Amino acid sequence: MNRSLQRGAGCGIINPMSAFISIRGGTAVRPGVARRVAWASTLAVFALLVASACQRKTQQTVESVVKAGNRAAVIRVAAQNAQLFGTVYEITQRMLNRTENQLDAHQPGSDIAQLNRIGNSARIQVSYETFRLLDLAQQYSVLSGGAFDCSVAPLSYLWGFEGGPGPTNIPSADAIQAALLGVGARNVSLFDNTSAALTHTQARISVDSLIDAYAADMSLVEARDRTVANMSIQIGNNMRAIGAPNSGTAWEWALPDPFATNATMGTISLNTGGLSIVLLRDKTVQIGGRIYGHVINPHTGMPVTETAMAVVAGPSATKSCALAQALIVTGAEDAATILPRFAKCSALIIPDKQPPEIWMTRDFAPHVKLNGAVQQSVHFIEIGLAAQPVKDDDAANATNAIPASTPPAGK
Repeated sequence: MNRSLQRGAGCGIINPMSAFISIRGGTAVRPGVARRVAWASTLAVFALLVASACQRKTQQTVESVVKAGNRAAVIRVAAQNAQLFGTVYEITQRMLNRTENQLDAHQPGSDIAQLNRIGNSARIQVSYETFRLLDLAQQYSVLSGGAFDCSVAPLSYLWGFEGGPGPTNIPSADAIQAALLGVGARNVSLFDNTSAALTHTQARISVDSLIDAYAADMSLVEARDRTVANMSIQIGNNMRAIGAPNSGTAWEWALPDPFATNATMGTISLNTGGLSIVLLRDKTVQIGGRIYGHVINPHTGMPVTETAMAVVAGPSATKSCALAQALIVTGAEDAATILPRFAKCSALIIPDKQPPEIWMTRDFAPHVKLNGAVQQSVHFIEIGLAAQPVKDDDAANATNAIPASTPPAGK
């Protein structure tokens, strides 16, 4: 076992502040269900959040569900910013539509779909939002040692995800090796004029796993620029927050139990920053009587089997989401190798084993309040100093210049 993991009987967790969401002051509430149609686990987490909201009626916040296509967001605005609630609603709905139209690999007219169609024969001009997210994805791939990689799409398709037909048999070693040729940050080139290209015929990309987090970041940053100082937004299992519902309180979300539908292990609280929850079985496929989760190891081409859930709190939802996906791949034992490279991020990881074990970094403890039964199963991930300097980023506020990439041959 990696020596960075130290077991302990107690966890030193402080209780999160008690704020959540409720609806006051006669504000109209638009009913809806936050979901991606195929993601049953995401729907379950959302249901838990809504249920919690219905149970607490004492906080002065305004809440609504914003719908756009098959996606939706829960927005919560503190009473002191209630006059700007309509502005937040409009911004969020616009961002949901924009990110889906530009970034969803399954939308024929999106930048990503176009890049996958002809990006290995020509440079493709993309929107700034697409370019920025691709650049962030490249950074996160490097920082995670390839544990997070948006070019894993061919492998996901091979295993029956990303629109692929459900295989009746485990993909052959030859098929996996062929798909692996297109995987890796080296196969995606970005250029100064906001164009992109794929450098291998097998390369295909998908940023679908980051779309919700990115939309949450973009929505909150624009709302913040419009003087909204206290709000939170949740899209899927990704959250971004600023300020607080009330003085001395924090925004709060349910911590799902990865082993039981519609059950929780506790609550997570946050004031300002991003939060992402990645569940191994958010989407599944059954092959030969065995159920596989949707997270594919970019190094081996095989579905991950050892980590049930990863939760990350960080400066942005996008950064948190990328790291959470990487931690599903690395697991708790190797988490300490990449965590120092993600500045200002803390994490909680639950291995896929029984009885449940909860591993977390010590700086995640103030964010979580666990139910009594699971408090005894907490252990700490000890991390040292970062092996290399890292730059902080905000997914929707970054100003770093994009370095020129070497054009692929023939471009």
